[in-house]
Amino acid sequence: MTGIKAYLLDYEDYNRGFVAFGSDPKGGKITGKGKIKTANLDFDDVYFIDELNFKLLDESQVVLRAPRQNDVYSLDLKNIVPSGGLENQLNHKVKIIRSDHGTEFKNHAMNELCAKKGIKREFSVARTPQQNGVAERKNRTLIEAARTMLADSLLPIPFWAEAVNTACYVLNRVLVTKPQNKTPYELLIGKPPSISFMRPFGHPLTILNTLDPLGKFDRKSDEGYLLGYSTTSKAFRVYNKRTKRVEENMHIDFLEDQPNVA
Repeated sequence: MTGIKAYLLDYEDYNRGFVAFGSDPKGGKITGKGKIKTANLDFDDVYFIDELNFKLLDESQVVLRAPRQNDVYSLDLKNIVPSGGLENQLNHKVKIIRSDHGTEFKNHAMNELCAKKGIKREFSVARTPQQNGVAERKNRTLIEAARTMLADSLLPIPFWAEAVNTACYVLNRVLVTKPQNKTPYELLIGKPPSISFMRPFGHPLTILNTLDPLGKFDRKSDEGYLLGYSTTSKAFRVYNKRTKRVEENMHIDFLEDQPNVA
């Protein structure tokens, strides 16, 4: 799913109802579909949802999707990176922002914010992605990790966004950075992360139904798959096969002996 119509090839109108993300009760309406082709992956039947916002901020890597290319600033970036998240929560200040010449970061609003905060702007030379080698390599690492997770879990490609988000969450807590020999999470927070609750992406599970009114002999649980971990609460992100929706829930039971099925 995407909220950027310009990314879609062979776009056509398509009325498919509504979808909800996380705790957003309104969700969004599917109004079209098309194809997305990249250098490494091709995606068929990608649904278009107008004004779709999705954002994941983690301690070392940031995965940010905006509804339009110039709306990165409007998605609370001014509160997440330059002033809010780092300065208020972690007692760190942004000194330099390096990027390419993409308009999502090179625009009047961003320039005005950086001038106000005293943040230096640096840009790579056009058609020279190696000058942003760290970011380019990190993006490739996330894509390759998501590809492997989808193949291992036997989940379909439409779950690629959840796979990328989970890869970002896990890599920040398990990759060891040299020469400090600490994970990015530990370097930023100051204490080792807890990873005992983690399970493989796409792991089969049962979800306790705590939302619907149940009769005396109705089933109390639904089947689903693990998609990741919430960044705003101590909960798992799971896909409910009955409701066909992604939700956050703590009342789950992992089916340890059940293999993944396509």
